[in-house]
Amino acid sequence: MNPHRLLLAASLLVQACGGGEETPPIVEPCAGDFTYFETKVWQPILSVKCVGCHNEQGIARGSRLVLAAPSDPDAARKNYPVVRAIADTKLGEQSVFLLRPSMTHPDGHPGGNLLPVGSAGYQALATFVRHGEGRCGPDVTAKSCTETTVGARVLRRLSRSEYDATVEDLLGVPSAHGQALPPDVVVGGFDNNGAALRVGPIVAEKLGVAAEALAAATPLAKLTSCADDVTCFVKTFGKRAFRRPLQDGEIARYAKLGDAKTVIAAMLQSPAFLYRPEIGKSDATLDPWEVASELSYLLTGTMPDAALFAAAETGKLATRDEVVAQARRLLKDPRAARAMARFTGQWLYVDRLGAVAKDPATYPELTTDLKSAMVAETQAFVDRTLRVGNGTFRDLLLAEHTFASPTLAAHYGLAAPGDDGKVATGPLRRGVLGQGSVLTVHAVAASSSPIHRGKLVRERFLCQKLPPPPPGVVVQLPPFDPSKSTRERFAEHSKNEPCKSCHRLMDPIGFGFEAFDGIGRARKDDHGHPLDTKGEIVSTDHTDGAFDGLEGLAGKLADSPDAQRCFALQWVRYGYGVDDEPETQCATDRVTTAWAKGGMTFEALVLALVSDPSFLARQGDLGGTPVPDAGVPADDAGASDAAVEDTAPPADALVVTSKRDDYGTGYCDYVTVKNTGASARTWSVVRSPEGAITSSWKSKLVTTATAWTFTGESYNASLEPGASTDFGYCAKR
Repeated sequence: MNPHRLLLAASLLVQACGGGEETPPIVEPCAGDFTYFETKVWQPILSVKCVGCHNEQGIARGSRLVLAAPSDPDAARKNYPVVRAIADTKLGEQSVFLLRPSMTHPDGHPGGNLLPVGSAGYQALATFVRHGEGRCGPDVTAKSCTETTVGARVLRRLSRSEYDATVEDLLGVPSAHGQALPPDVVVGGFDNNGAALRVGPIVAEKLGVAAEALAAATPLAKLTSCADDVTCFVKTFGKRAFRRPLQDGEIARYAKLGDAKTVIAAMLQSPAFLYRPEIGKSDATLDPWEVASELSYLLTGTMPDAALFAAAETGKLATRDEVVAQARRLLKDPRAARAMARFTGQWLYVDRLGAVAKDPATYPELTTDLKSAMVAETQAFVDRTLRVGNGTFRDLLLAEHTFASPTLAAHYGLAAPGDDGKVATGPLRRGVLGQGSVLTVHAVAASSSPIHRGKLVRERFLCQKLPPPPPGVVVQLPPFDPSKSTRERFAEHSKNEPCKSCHRLMDPIGFGFEAFDGIGRARKDDHGHPLDTKGEIVSTDHTDGAFDGLEGLAGKLADSPDAQRCFALQWVRYGYGVDDEPETQCATDRVTTAWAKGGMTFEALVLALVSDPSFLARQGDLGGTPVPDAGVPADDAGASDAAVEDTAPPADALVVTSKRDDYGTGYCDYVTVKNTGASARTWSVVRSPEGAITSSWKSKLVTTATAWTFTGESYNASLEPGASTDFGYCAKR
């Protein structure tokens, strides 16, 4: 049936619901309205962020937004009239379709702030709303992803790891100053998102201190042969520091500083050093120096080497063939292992293993050294499988070997590694999902966790972002009961709403990992109960179905177009420093297609990334962001950085209240954070350790011996004026 005809019936139904919301008269939809809905609203937003609750069995099944599942081949056409009716429903002057997911509706949104005002997703919904108002223009007609769509012009600050790597390559001295900065904001799982990397006043102060210390520690003789000629030094050192030739005015300005050490300190504080401009020329094509930096930071995590600088100097990087040739060369650079390790750690969250809290009475074997060996295993496996061996996504998931230390191999109950570190695993512990770092991070303090492991697969291998728990729902895991198996314990809490609709997306996947305990050891029974590793994947486009154990799960994911596209999307996010913006969807489609044509090897994926229009061109303006200009450090005092302390808000800007539920051997704290200030704030809450944390929810947690630091997830990290959020945690004394 024509979706436009269904619209009338759906709209009349909405009118009958009342609630102060008004539906305007039906107008003729814009040309391409359904296509826009399918490609810009349904596929990237609703099918990922909303359908988990808004389905016939979900927690939001009683609302007006009840969606057909993504696995339904006709889902977009079935959902279009329902969504169009809600988009046309107004509260005052605003569409309910915009008010609810942005938490600007007077009644809030049980699912939290999924699409903050001004975000790319919010803008996509706003365009869809305008279609229903008959405001059709060239900017609202859907564009096919076969057309060339590129990213916006951006300035990307060096992340903490990029800063340290760049300083070491530039100056020849070790640096830990980047790691001493406040944590970078994580977007889409990665900490190098261009829109999130800002320099607030405290960051600027720390960068100034670092610049002075690094300048004092630098041996000038290793940098250039003309250190005594300040003008010569500015030209030669400045080209490497700014990753481009300096302009005459910049040379004169820095030469006035008088000596090389002062020049170094000043340049290390310049936005031209701290930021990577991806601005392009008037025709939106990146200049060769920008391409050199983009290539180098993507593949090696640091500044361009001499060969890249030479290619930029001669203009060779203006051609796609030279870009591809340089990418092939950099893949073989030993420094590329460091960049691969950075991607791996953030993609799978194994970089958090050091801070994971485990019950020492349950797992006394989990020492610091064993944790380090687990992380090293995963980094070596991914790097040697993909980059060194030019393996495929299937190899990553289905390999029956790993690269482990003798201690870790013994922990797994496997034979000792050979001279090359290779250890045969057999089919039980297939690929990256069977490794200790992954299994340990995605578990709880004293047991395995189908929830955590299922969530890993759903979000990092299928790219379906799960909504947060509804406000007021206690997400404490079922207590350990020796009379029940893990499956029985977790099945109980997911039988009824409001838990059922979301846990059906995680728990059945996580049960496939039950052959492994909470620290990655294979087990033959579940605390005396028979193992049941049967699982199921639901609500996907191409991956639904049952499986048995990790071997079955890995096989389904290896052959899944959803998982293959998700892996390409993870590299688009990491490589381009973007999140799920409209152009990201098109770029991911193109990269996935090109990757498939290349046999899905890792080299083919990298070459698809660096050959895509989104890598080589930009459009639009900088949205008010200042272009880096040498001389003084960037100081965006209005930016929201990773911690409250960094933005130095007024004392009353963030109010933190908490309520404790004490049960003798442990307790749960329920915390509310409210922004009472006049501008948006990014929050963090620090608590002194009191026992051992067993679970936490609606926040990210970093633990040390002296502090538990909670920060927001992507949906609740930033609070608008007057807004609040809640999170909680439980601990055992």
